[in-house]
Amino acid sequence: MKRNLINLKDEIMKVSYEDEAELKRVIDKAIMYARVINPNSEFISDIDSNNFYLDIWDSEVEGIKTWEKGKIIVCNAIDLILEEIEMIEAKINREEENDTEKNSEKLKRIFISHKSEDSLLIDGFVELLEALGLNHEHIIYTSKDGYGIPFGDNIYDYLKATLNDETMMIFMLSNNYYKSVACLNEMGASWVNSNKSFAFMLPMFSYQEIEGSIDPRGIASLLSNRHKLTELKNFITEKFELTPIRDEIWEEKRNKFVDEYINKSEQYCIINKPYKVQFYKFDETNKSLLYRVTNNSDNRVMFRNIELYFEVDGSEEIVKIVDSKIFQPRENCVRIYDVGEELFEKISWGKLTRNSCNYKTL
Repeated sequence: MKRNLINLKDEIMKVSYEDEAELKRVIDKAIMYARVINPNSEFISDIDSNNFYLDIWDSEVEGIKTWEKGKIIVCNAIDLILEEIEMIEAKINREEENDTEKNSEKLKRIFISHKSEDSLLIDGFVELLEALGLNHEHIIYTSKDGYGIPFGDNIYDYLKATLNDETMMIFMLSNNYYKSVACLNEMGASWVNSNKSFAFMLPMFSYQEIEGSIDPRGIASLLSNRHKLTELKNFITEKFELTPIRDEIWEEKRNKFVDEYINKSEQYCIINKPYKVQFYKFDETNKSLLYRVTNNSDNRVMFRNIELYFEVDGSEEIVKIVDSKIFQPRENCVRIYDVGEELFEKISWGKLTRNSCNYKTL
């Protein structure tokens, strides 16, 4: 439009004194541009409403002198329109710069949503993110000094200001996580705003345990999943415009993290396992076995799908018990399971070596 107005000035100055129709055309064209830029422009009111071009044409006092003066007045008015355009462009540029700055601030953060009791497994994950080139300004992880909520800030006000449509969320799902009202509220609030999310399942937690209004099953995987970690690395590198880490360095650091994670998982399971399953005795008459289940926690727990592993002549036999019972805090009881004659003959000579159990804290 600026170029059209500049050309229009040239057209006006070239209009001859005798060409009333051409003068009207170019002035009407100028009025059209003025209406687009500013409907309240003084140029419109002065020229359009007062038929300025006719006043110029009808003036017989000074003839051509008045005519040339009138054309200059119109061109000066067009210059005012050009100034308005420049002011509008400057305002737009300032707004775009502000938006860019705001988006830049929002974009450079990762929020790790987790329960503090699970930090034993997650601390190493934060170190893995640091290896990509991220630091405390990019990562919000409240279980590590320097990565959490600034001292003196209200946690809810800080999260409200931080969790926006450009914040990347990483959910660390566990039984501890789903017992926390704060974590679930955090998940719900962030899910609405976040434009990209990853979810990882910690030990003793499975897809079947994911419940509630938010369902991240479509993006959840084990934290020991090397492929998923590499996918996360690639996404972060591109999103945060980081210098790509060399493949061999990444694989070394990723594999070290996974190995340490698996070792820590054993300790984590011991600490967090709320139950104890013990073999009690065999019932040869009914070809069944009796086992005791104890709820070691202070919560109501549903136990289901117990597996007992027996060592028999150097091999392992598994008894899969399809069972479901809700235990009160610290409750224990003896259960009976019919294993069938064939399996009973095998395991009755064996020794119980380990067990596993799916459970849900209520």
